[in-house]
Amino acid sequence: MSPGRNDPCPCNSGKKYKHCCLAAASAALVAPEILVWRRLRGRLERFPQEMLKFMLRTYGEAALDEAWDEFTLWNEDYGAFDPESPYNAVFIPWMQHCWAPDPEDTAISDASLHDITPTQAYLTRMARRLDPLLRSYLEGCLDAPLGFHKVLHCDPGRSMQLRDVFTGATHLVLEGAASQALAVGDLLYAQVVEVEGICVLEGCSSVIIPPQRKIELIQLRSEVQQSFASTGLAIGEQDRQDMVRACYLRLADEALNPLPPLLQNTDGDLLIPQKLQFDIDSPTHAFDLLKHLDCTVSESELREQADYDPSGKLRRVEFTWSRRGNSVHAEWDNTILGQFEIDRKSLTLCVNSERRAAEGRKLIEQALGDAARHRHTIAEPFDPAVATGLAHGRTAPMAFAQSGPIPEHEAQAALAAYMTAHVESWPEQALPALAGRTPLQAMADADGREMVAALIRQFERSPPYQIDPTLIPRLRARLGLTDFSLDD
Repeated sequence: MSPGRNDPCPCNSGKKYKHCCLAAASAALVAPEILVWRRLRGRLERFPQEMLKFMLRTYGEAALDEAWDEFTLWNEDYGAFDPESPYNAVFIPWMQHCWAPDPEDTAISDASLHDITPTQAYLTRMARRLDPLLRSYLEGCLDAPLGFHKVLHCDPGRSMQLRDVFTGATHLVLEGAASQALAVGDLLYAQVVEVEGICVLEGCSSVIIPPQRKIELIQLRSEVQQSFASTGLAIGEQDRQDMVRACYLRLADEALNPLPPLLQNTDGDLLIPQKLQFDIDSPTHAFDLLKHLDCTVSESELREQADYDPSGKLRRVEFTWSRRGNSVHAEWDNTILGQFEIDRKSLTLCVNSERRAAEGRKLIEQALGDAARHRHTIAEPFDPAVATGLAHGRTAPMAFAQSGPIPEHEAQAALAAYMTAHVESWPEQALPALAGRTPLQAMADADGREMVAALIRQFERSPPYQIDPTLIPRLRARLGLTDFSLDD
């Protein structure tokens, strides 16, 4: 029978079991690679500060500015080196392991340091007193390029499996914090360093790149390959690293400094809400000549919802300006272009773009002639809730609008039906992200398949797709991605 934690230790040391042999017994059960990882973490605990001091002492303060300029590819928008920069998680390790003073363009006078990275100099000068494990690690840092890696699997708090987007190499990386923050499909920019049979991360960016941005990495990879195919000359390793780093800086910039979203309707017009107002002679005459512009409900339904005076004459009515189908979303049965309101001798048309305002005014004046006189067109205050609905060219049917809030179960059912239609039609939709190809067309080549898989991985994180757990598996099956071969 095993002793309890607080029992006397069987070795007769006089100590409690938990303070004596239990620790040794537990250590014996720890996998060898975990022991190496723990030893390495201990060696690296204070090393970054020591290494930075060595570099500044050996290369001088000017090295920081020279390295920063090269790291940012001499882009003046980044300014001078900032100790608080969010890019330092990558920059400092890059400066130590990858950067070396250019003999023809450096302020560092010691010629023995030219073309020598700080890590190389450190290994040479500290050779006699350097811990063997730390030496192996630093040598691994010199060999490991910075690159983009896709997360294939996470064991939170312990490890994650990564695949290099450019080389396809797969590594099981021992990592505590990052493995808890990342999800399958995420992309990270880092070095994967091999040391004594384990892989660890070095120079890992704090910016997590979402799955759909893999499309841009695939395009960059293709550009590199096509350059070799057309010229027969391989891009130099330094040039390739610069291209990859430029891509990282752009993606990180966009994540750290996001631009406001460009809101457009499904015709591609910028969202600029407009209200057109006309004076009219007769509400009945105006309605009779414009009612055909609403394809969402029948004339009888519109008349049932209208308001009449005591004599039975039309006084007020609302209806949509709509058309059948949608140029962007094949699953939509109509597109709402605007909203008409006739109220006594006033006609109002609300639209969400300047182009639709011009088109609407032309339709009204052609239909009504002198019976409608344009009073003014004014820009409406921007209402995000309304703008979002109009951006998609849809609005709730008037029957719902007049009868109060839609019950939650009906709203959920409507959303589920919409998402189902969207998933069923998505494979045939031409997408800008796929250079105008449909997902089915993109599946014809290896790069296209990776792009489609990245988009679907992003879909899995979007709440609308989670209302029906069968949506994504059905989409994968439709596209032939059921084996997850591009994600695993």
